[in-house]
Amino acid sequence: MTRVRIRAFLLQSLAQRRRTSLALAAVIIQSFAALPTASVAGPAVLYSFSAPTFPNASPVTNSDGIAPASRLVLGSDGYLYGTTRSGGANGAGSVFRMSATGTLSNLYSFQAATNSSGEVVYGLGPNDLAQGSNGNFYGTTRNGGSNFSGTIFMISPSGSFSELHTFAAKTANSSGQVTSADGATPTGALAQGNDGNFYGTTQYGGANGTGTIFQITPAGAFVSLYSFSRTVAGSASTNGAVPNGLVLGTNSDFYGTTQQGGLDNAGTFFKFTTAGRFTQIESFNGAAPGDNPVTPNGALVQGANGNFYGTSAFGGAQGGGAIFEITGAGTATVLHSFPQLDAGAGAALTVGVDGNFYGTTGANGLNGDGTLIRMTPAGDFSTYAFSALGTNADNAGGADPSAGLAADGAGNLYGACAAGGTNGSGVVFQIFGPNFVPPFFLSISNPPPASTNVLVGASVTLSNNPQGIAPLTCQWQRDGTNITDGGDIVGSLTNTLIINPVFPRDVGSYSLVISNTWGALTSSVTVLTVTPPAISISSPAPNASITAPVFSGTATDAPLFTNTSPTAIRLINVVYSITNIFNSSKITGLAAVTGGGGGASNWTFTVTPYPGTNILSVQSVDASGNISPAATRTFFYEAAAPLTVRMVGSGTGAFTITNGAMLNLGKGYSITAKPNSSVFVSWLNDGFISYTPTLSFVMQSNLVLTAKLMARQPPAVSISFPTDHERSGSSDFLGTAQSSPVLFGADPNNATLAHVMYWVTNTASQSVIGGVAALSSGAGAVSNWSITVTPLPGTNILAVQSEDVSAGLSAIVARTFFYKVPARFDLFKAGSGTGTFTGAASVAGDPPPDQRRDAQHWRNLQDHR
Repeated sequence: MTRVRIRAFLLQSLAQRRRTSLALAAVIIQSFAALPTASVAGPAVLYSFSAPTFPNASPVTNSDGIAPASRLVLGSDGYLYGTTRSGGANGAGSVFRMSATGTLSNLYSFQAATNSSGEVVYGLGPNDLAQGSNGNFYGTTRNGGSNFSGTIFMISPSGSFSELHTFAAKTANSSGQVTSADGATPTGALAQGNDGNFYGTTQYGGANGTGTIFQITPAGAFVSLYSFSRTVAGSASTNGAVPNGLVLGTNSDFYGTTQQGGLDNAGTFFKFTTAGRFTQIESFNGAAPGDNPVTPNGALVQGANGNFYGTSAFGGAQGGGAIFEITGAGTATVLHSFPQLDAGAGAALTVGVDGNFYGTTGANGLNGDGTLIRMTPAGDFSTYAFSALGTNADNAGGADPSAGLAADGAGNLYGACAAGGTNGSGVVFQIFGPNFVPPFFLSISNPPPASTNVLVGASVTLSNNPQGIAPLTCQWQRDGTNITDGGDIVGSLTNTLIINPVFPRDVGSYSLVISNTWGALTSSVTVLTVTPPAISISSPAPNASITAPVFSGTATDAPLFTNTSPTAIRLINVVYSITNIFNSSKITGLAAVTGGGGGASNWTFTVTPYPGTNILSVQSVDASGNISPAATRTFFYEAAAPLTVRMVGSGTGAFTITNGAMLNLGKGYSITAKPNSSVFVSWLNDGFISYTPTLSFVMQSNLVLTAKLMARQPPAVSISFPTDHERSGSSDFLGTAQSSPVLFGADPNNATLAHVMYWVTNTASQSVIGGVAALSSGAGAVSNWSITVTPLPGTNILAVQSEDVSAGLSAIVARTFFYKVPARFDLFKAGSGTGTFTGAASVAGDPPPDQRRDAQHWRNLQDHR
C-alpha cells in the first residue's frame, strides 16, 4: 500500500510533464571520463533514490529527494547535478550532486514554509539547472515564493543556496487573463548570454497573461524584457503565447517557440536579442497539420548545421506529433512523425557526439512506463522500452524517464527516471551511445505509403523492414486493434500483410508493431481507402418548392486503376429514398439509369411524395459492390387543401386565416383568433386544447380548427377627481378601472386590463389633449389610474375609456371641470389727473366683469354657471 501511494503521488506530480510531450535539450559535450561506459544492452542504474521516511505523511519527505524529473547537468567539476520535484527534508524537492561512482549528496532541500494563505514561500517544483561561467548553478521553480508565482535561485557546487528573485503576485484582468508585473510560472532552464546575464521565460503572467521573457544578472538584478500578447477567444495572438524556453544560438541571439498564438493559434518560432528586440520568424500552420508541426512543446536545440530542432505535441504526417527541423529563416521540415495510434511523443531530445538525437518518453512504450528514443539526422527512428513497474510501484531499472538526457564527450548518456527503482522513488541511469544502434534498438525502414486507394476486389500489399535483436515479433493492426489471418487477410504476424481481395470492411489505418525483449515499436500508419463511385442531384434545387415530382441527376463511375477491368466499375443501380419530415414516412425505389459517356450516367425517376418538407437521398452502386456516399437534397412538395375554421360559444370574432382558405399540405402556419366584444377561451382540436389566441399548426387534409369565444360584459371605468363642475388648479386626475368578469372556462389573462385612454377638451378653443393613463393594481379586478396633464385655462371636459387585452372597451365616462390659473391684471394711468380704482381678483379664463356689476356679483354668476 505504501509504495502504491508513492506511485500515485509521483504520477500526479509528473502529469504536466507528460502532457508537454517531447522537448529538445541543450547539447552537453563535456568529459566525464571517470564514469565507466556501459557494457550491457540496457541502461545501467547509477543511483536509486531512497524510500519516503513517513510514506503516509504530508508532505512526503526523505533524505535525498523523490521524482527526479529535470534534465541532469554535467558540471565542470565532473559531477552530475540535478533536481527532484518532491521529497527531500521538507517534501518540496531538492538539488543533488552525484559522483562518477554513483555517490549522491543532497545539496539543498527546498523549504516547505507557507504564508498565511498556505502557499509555499521558498519555492516549489524546481526546473532544469544551468551552470554559469562562474561555476555556480542557476535555476527556477515553477511555483512557490512569497507570491506563489515561482522563484529564481542560485546554488554553488558545495550547496550554498540563494533566492535571487520572487515573481510578482498574479491578478486576473477584465478578460480573465492571469497577469503579473514580471511573469509567473518560469519554465525550462535559464540560458546564459554572451553578456554574462541569464535569460529565461515564464509561461504565464506578464502584461497580457500569456508569458514573458526576462533577464537576471548572476548577482540577482532582475528585469522583465518582453510580454507575449494575449490570446483572445475565437482568435490567435499575433506574436505567440505560452513560450517554451530559450536556446542561445551561435550568433549570440536567443531562439524559442511558443505553444499557442500565431496566425493559426498553433504556435510560433521567434528570435530575441540581448538588446530586447523581439522578432517573430514563423507561425506554425495549424490549418495543414499533416505537413507541419503543431503546438511546439519544448525548448529548441541548435544542430551542427546551424538549424534548430524541436518537437510538437500535434501535427506531422500521422497527426500524433513530430520531431522537426527549422532554419533560422523559419522553414520547418518534419523529420519524424508519431502516429496517433502510438502515443510516441516524449520529452527532451539531446544531440549526442555521434550527431544523432536522443531522448525519452515519460510513458507509453511496450510496458507503458517510458522509452529511450534515437533518431538519426535522416529521420531513422529507434526505441527501447523500460521494464514494467511491479505491484509495489518499483523495478530494477526505473520508469517514467520524463527528463531529458545529458551527453559527455565519450558517448555516454545520463538521465533520470521519476519513478521505479528499488524504492519506487526514481533512479539516475547511464547508457553507452554505441549501444543505441540495432540490434539493441528496434527500427523500421522502407515503410509503405501513408495512404493507398483501391477498389473493392483489388489486392493490396503492405510491407515494412524491421530490425532488432531476434527473436522479433510482428503484429499488424487496423485502427489500433490486432488483426488475424483469415478470409482476405494473409501475413498478419509477418512484416508483409496481403489483403486479397479488398472488401469495404478492410478500410482503415494499418500499422506494424514489432517487439523483442527490450521493447516495441509501431510503424508509421498507412491509411487504406476504397474509392467509391460518385453521385449528384440536379433536380430539385436545394430547398425548392415543387409541384411536379420529377427527380434527376448524374452518377460517375469510380476511377479505373491499373489492371482493373472497366466492367468492374460499371454502374448498375441508383437507389433512392424520400423521407417526409412531418410523418417520417419513407418512399424507396430504383431510378432509371441511362449512359452519359465518359464514365458518367444520368438517372431519373418520378414519384409522388407526401406533401410538405421531404429529404431526397440517392446512392449509386457499381458491379464490384462499391457504393457511393449518399447525396441528399431537402425540398418542399406543394399540394393545397381547404382549411375549415369554426367558432363555437356565445361570442363573436374573426380569424387571421379565413374559413376555406387553400393552404399547402405539410407546411407550417399560425392562426390568431380576434374576439369582438367577446373573450377567447380556447382552441379545440381532436382532444388538443390551447388557451392562447395564436395557434401554430401543420396543414393536413380535412383539417378543422375550432375556436371557442364567449360573450362577456365590457370592462368599466370611473373618474374620482375632479368632481363634476369642480373648479381646480390641480393637474392631477384620478379614477378606477375594472376588468370584465371572468367567464367559466375562460383564461382570466384574456380579461386583463391593457390601459385607460383619456381626452381633455377645452370648450373655448376645442383643443384636445389625449394619452394613456398610468395604471396601478388595486383590489381584485379593480385597478387605479392617474393622469398628470396641464389643461388650458377655463372650462374643460375630461373623458376616459378602459380597454383590455382582448380589445374589450368600456363605455366612455366624461366629467366637466373648470381649470383656474391665477393671472396678473395691470392698470396704467394716463393724463394729468389723479385717482384710484376698484375691482376684485380674477383667474385666467374668467370673462371681464361688467362695469355695472361688482366683482363679487360677477363671481357669483360664474359659480352659478
